[in-house]
Amino acid sequence: MPTINLRDSIPRVNQETVSLPKNLARIGVKTPQALTRALEMARWKLTAPDLSALTQAVTDAQTEDEYNARAFELAQARGVVEYMNRDVAFRDGRRRLNADRIHDAVKTHGDALMAEVIEFYNSHAAKFSAAVATLPDLTVSSVFDLSPEQASALQEAQSEAAELSAGLAAYDGLSKSLGYTIRSANGPDARSAFERATQIGEYPDAETMSLAADLINLYAKGDGHAASYAPLAPHVGVVLKGGTLRLAHPAQAKAHLNDLLAQ
Repeated sequence: MPTINLRDSIPRVNQETVSLPKNLARIGVKTPQALTRALEMARWKLTAPDLSALTQAVTDAQTEDEYNARAFELAQARGVVEYMNRDVAFRDGRRRLNADRIHDAVKTHGDALMAEVIEFYNSHAAKFSAAVATLPDLTVSSVFDLSPEQASALQEAQSEAAELSAGLAAYDGLSKSLGYTIRSANGPDARSAFERATQIGEYPDAETMSLAADLINLYAKGDGHAASYAPLAPHVGVVLKGGTLRLAHPAQAKAHLNDLLAQ
């Protein structure tokens, strides 16, 4: 039976929102039922009438009454299909309804979800920072030169970095879903790296923040000594330059950045 697929209504919602349940599940945060339901409904397929079957029913009619009844059903079905295929207001209305339902669910539960995501990230930040602090400069040291203690610390740092990155992915998706701007740290201006640096770290002054942002920018671009620290990026940039690794609400991160730049 032919169908009109309404999955194309999902692109009206940013991809980060569509992927949010998966990213939240990765860090053990449960997606609210309202959001799960809204995303599910946005993927529903609208089944159109089967015109070929209805046409055959007209052909197979055995009485005049049956013929008229089946012909009327066919005419109605053709009108429905025409409306579904061509009426812009119908398509846009369905898409708008889906998007509104999803956005409402995110807005209703966003603050609680953000608190859980931040808590997850920060629960791994201290252990990661402690492990990184025991490592030599990996840009000049080979992993084969590490002591057993340093090798163990590197392994722990990599394990914690994987958790931090999962938390950051959920944070980015949720932030964008809530309307906050999350830019790539390798953007065309320094501000994008500054923003990432203050989202994941706290600093005593603008110079410390700027140094961390420079490293984060290098990691994002894959430049310089980025390869040595790639498994630990971008989080390691904060630690190496003397900041405190701590994820902050986007609004708090922006305020922290503005305070630093105003010094």
